[in-house]
Amino acid sequence: MYSSKEAFERFFKWKKAGTLLHLTVDTPSGKPDVLREQQILFVDDEEHLVAFISLVTHDHVSLNFDGADFVVRTHSVEATRVEDGWVTVEEALLS
Repeated sequence: MYSSKEAFERFFKWKKAGTLLHLTVDTPSGKPDVLREQQILFVDDEEHLVAFISLVTHDHVSLNFDGADFVVRTHSVEATRVEDGWVTVEEALLS
């Protein structure tokens, strides 16, 4: 496990670079939602919030990572909370 500090450093890095991201979000139905072509709109590490905006639809989603356990990898961050399931944020790598 990694600290939230390391995860939020990655979120800030992705925001600053305008990195294209894909989000995979656990849902109660058991079928994950996949949100493609997202960028980070804002990061608030004190409130543990990250907002993402779709470059296709311009819809936005805010995720609260308070109390999450993180795994920070080279091109992704995984967050898990017992009561809410998991979220994976990964770079949209271009071939």
